[in-house]
Amino acid sequence: MGLHTTVVGQGPDVVVLSGGPGCINYLASDDLAPRGMRAWFPDPRGVGRSPGGPHSMAEAVADLEEVRRSAGVERWVVLGHSWGGDLAVRYALDHPESVSRIVAIAGTGVQKDRTWQRTYESLRDTEPDLPIEWVPAVHAALRASFTEWIHEPDLLRRLADSPVPMTFLAAEHDIRPS
Repeated sequence: MGLHTTVVGQGPDVVVLSGGPGCINYLASDDLAPRGMRAWFPDPRGVGRSPGGPHSMAEAVADLEEVRRSAGVERWVVLGHSWGGDLAVRYALDHPESVSRIVAIAGTGVQKDRTWQRTYESLRDTEPDLPIEWVPAVHAALRASFTEWIHEPDLLRRLADSPVPMTFLAAEHDIRPS
């Protein structure tokens, strides 16, 4: 199974992962593509123009690795927004040989404290309502898989030992506490 992937630009490779989980790749745009790079924008399995249905984070990582191998890309930067940042970290831990660097923007991170969600929900009505296509069943399956992943006993050790450089960006006025 192959993910529908939009590709724009030329230069070093970067795969751009949108948030969600379970959203189409709302970042797939020439205007948002990193300049001077060849940007890959995959729609997740079961969302948008990609076939499939509900799946786990491990399957999402395998899908990204299939896109990379099929495209003949040796290594790429992985840029993720929100959920995409969390998926980028998982991908780098599972396939460090495929990733030259991670840039995660406004991700929730691997912390197990979800009390920040109360703050997020209380401020959500202050954010613009952007109509983004998403698939609730894919969202639910990936959220459940994420929760399992962040409770793996060796996860923090794997993060500490990761050879992949990782940059995490949080916007000053993001409604999710950093």
